[in-house]
Amino acid sequence: MNPLNLNQFKQIKNISTNTNKQNFALIVIYQKNQITFIHQQKKNKHFKILKMSNTRTKYSKNPWHCVSIGEKVPEVVTAVIEIPKGSKAKYELDKDSGMLKLDRVLFSAVHYPANYGFIPQTYCDDKDPLDILVLCSVDVEPLCLIDAKVIGVMHMIDGGEIDDKIIAVAANDVSVNHFNDLTDLPEHLLQQIQRFFEDYKKLEKKDVKVQEFQGKEKAQQIVRESIELYDREIRQGNSTPAL
Repeated sequence: MNPLNLNQFKQIKNISTNTNKQNFALIVIYQKNQITFIHQQKKNKHFKILKMSNTRTKYSKNPWHCVSIGEKVPEVVTAVIEIPKGSKAKYELDKDSGMLKLDRVLFSAVHYPANYGFIPQTYCDDKDPLDILVLCSVDVEPLCLIDAKVIGVMHMIDGGEIDDKIIAVAANDVSVNHFNDLTDLPEHLLQQIQRFFEDYKKLEKKDVKVQEFQGKEKAQQIVRESIELYDREIRQGNSTPAL
């Protein structure tokens, strides 16, 4: 089904009716003022039935899908911060509401070594957006958006699944934006990042292995691939979007 603009959408009636209210099972989305949707019967458990207005849906409030990835991809991306540097609270995006929820509190002495979040409009094999660590001189508030310059990637296997972490610096922070590649960073900082993920997972008796760090070229390639996977699996509807 081709995308429809809002004026076309207003002409459509009774796509699916339930108790005299129009309801729609939506699959994505968002190209300026266009909405792509597929309607299904309510009994189809692969979709959620949502009440729809002309301009906004419950789905459109989710920062994973409605926040722009940026205009200088893959060199600079938008990072949606979930967890501030130094926090022991592990917040994560609630895919249903688009809000943050407290997943757990880390025990022992471990805390996040950098601001941590995700890159919007990306998709990975673990069915989540691409993770990102953003180095910055300040602890950034959750759900803040950062222009993040990509400088490297930490390859990690978590529970048998690839769970890469993009490493970036805040593009608008002069104390860190001169770093252009992982080789510019102090070695102890990379060790700190690696030890954090290894230690906190080990304390929770989870199997995790940090494989290696690679520089910005590999990191930018991973960003591009995750955008392509999002376009293929989410925008084109080959995978059920996580609301």
